[in-house]
Amino acid sequence: MITPPQARVVCAVTDCGGTGVLDGRCPGHLTEDRLTDWLASLTPGTDLDLRECRLSAEVFPRLRAAVRDEHGIPRIGRLQFQGGTVTGGRADLFGFHFAGPVFLGQATFEAFVDFAGTRFGGDVHAPSLTAPGGIDFGGTEIEGTLYLEGGTFGHYLGLAGGRYHGEVQLRRVEVEGGLSFSGSTVDATATLSEMRITERLDLSGTDFRQYVSLNDTTVADGPTDLSRCRVTGPAVLDGLRVAQDVNLDGAVFEAGARFIGADFGGEFVGVARLHAAADFTRAAFRAPAGLSLCAPEVLFKGARFEEKSTVVLRYTTVDLTDAVFLQPVAVSARSSPFEGDAADESAFAALDPAVRILSLRGVDAAMLSLAHTDLSECRFAGSFHLDQVHLEGRWILAYSPPGLRRTRRQVLAEERLWRAWPGRSARARAGWGEPPQAPEDTPGLATLTTVYRQLRKAREDAKDEPGAADLYYGEMEMRRHGQTRRRAERWLLDAYWLLSGYGLRASRALGWLALAMFTTIVLIMGFGLPDETPRQEIRRVASGSGTVTVLDKPDPRLTKPFADRFTGKRFDKALSVTLNSVVFRTSGQDLTTAGGYVEMVSRFTEPVLMGLAALAIRGRLKRGS
Repeated sequence: MITPPQARVVCAVTDCGGTGVLDGRCPGHLTEDRLTDWLASLTPGTDLDLRECRLSAEVFPRLRAAVRDEHGIPRIGRLQFQGGTVTGGRADLFGFHFAGPVFLGQATFEAFVDFAGTRFGGDVHAPSLTAPGGIDFGGTEIEGTLYLEGGTFGHYLGLAGGRYHGEVQLRRVEVEGGLSFSGSTVDATATLSEMRITERLDLSGTDFRQYVSLNDTTVADGPTDLSRCRVTGPAVLDGLRVAQDVNLDGAVFEAGARFIGADFGGEFVGVARLHAAADFTRAAFRAPAGLSLCAPEVLFKGARFEEKSTVVLRYTTVDLTDAVFLQPVAVSARSSPFEGDAADESAFAALDPAVRILSLRGVDAAMLSLAHTDLSECRFAGSFHLDQVHLEGRWILAYSPPGLRRTRRQVLAEERLWRAWPGRSARARAGWGEPPQAPEDTPGLATLTTVYRQLRKAREDAKDEPGAADLYYGEMEMRRHGQTRRRAERWLLDAYWLLSGYGLRASRALGWLALAMFTTIVLIMGFGLPDETPRQEIRRVASGSGTVTVLDKPDPRLTKPFADRFTGKRFDKALSVTLNSVVFRTSGQDLTTAGGYVEMVSRFTEPVLMGLAALAIRGRLKRGS
């Protein structure tokens, strides 16, 4: 920042303090004739030192005429007006060309100030500038820094349509009306932080080519327009407070945008594109929010939604850790490109348009709906009321790795981490991915069991029995691996898993059924069928009063050599016995003692396996009622 020289002549009038320009007096205390003489002495490009002078607004048209060059352009070199005051009406400084820096610190313009179309060849240094009637820099070109820190402006602060080659700094500015920056280009950083704007903040169509900050800025009673705004560098809007709507239609943030701790009192309009993260950590949405974003990452950590809202996304990973939903909120993926100013998605062509939910930890999910989302990496542990979450459309979880002893199924990301935990054997960890970076953060089996159970209930309540099947499988897996189970219960769960995949794997149950039936057939043929069917015999048995006729049937006997027992005829009989045992019927076939026991075991086990297979098929095909 350029510091003006301090040496000057102070006005001879007592208590004035202005800079003397002629006869030891400031322009405000010159007689009319001497003011005319002073103005006549000025030439185009002259430097003006008017510090602490008190001028009438009527002097500016005369000043314009005095410094006009051969092309009719009013030119001034360096202007110093620190602590000065302009009284009367409108201060017309539009169209001036200032070759050097302009210093307006602590100056006061009692009416409107018009700098529209002015060209500044150096800095505009105007801290604590006061303009109750407003000030317009619209269409200006500033080669240096625009510094308006601590200024107070009335109805309007206009910076629209300008070209700012240096930094723009508007810290702690107060505008009782609106601030317009629309259509401007800022080549350097722009700091618009800690401002207080009463009516409206308009940044529509502005091109910020480096960093821009709106930290802790407040728009107390109006909307904020960011439509078609383009920010090449990081956009930091932490603590932004907007009382009414925010228009994001066509806004582009090439390095992402931060809204940490922002407070939005109105709705969102339009679609924004962000080439890096959109961070809404701890932001508060006090009105129905309708966010539509294309962004690789969206963070809602600790965000608060107080009204019914919809968040529509593409190409996004979403983190909802500790978010608060007081009313129903839907997060959904849009399958087709957005329309309007944000329709150009060429920059995202290499990315997957899916929406991936990264975390629901700390979330009360009772008011949350997720539509067409990818939950394969989502962390559920630590959330509440997962049994009331609404999963709409197509949603997917991660899948278990293929293997001879594994059934392909959907699994939680946290189960994959648990199975890849370094404390488990290499064989048990094979195929489950990289081990967790912080093993102590891996949820325990009891937690995973609860998460699976709640998600299962959510799908069952939604009448999606097939969709709940893998969740039930995961719940039972976590129960089976739990170390606190009693041994008998553990054995029972092992058997349930081994025989039918917890009543969900029909192929497994049918495989065991086929094996059991084959075993039964072999045993019946080898040990159960007698050589021939015993025939009834009539015998007379002596008794005390004579003889008694007895109808007798000898026990079935099996005496054939072992190799002769496996014939087609015996197979047919053994098959008949086995098929009848599956449906709890007796075949009527005479069997040896060993065959009888085999048939009894078969009549108990095989119908159970048949029932498990039927249960699994029903679970996959059942329709919601």
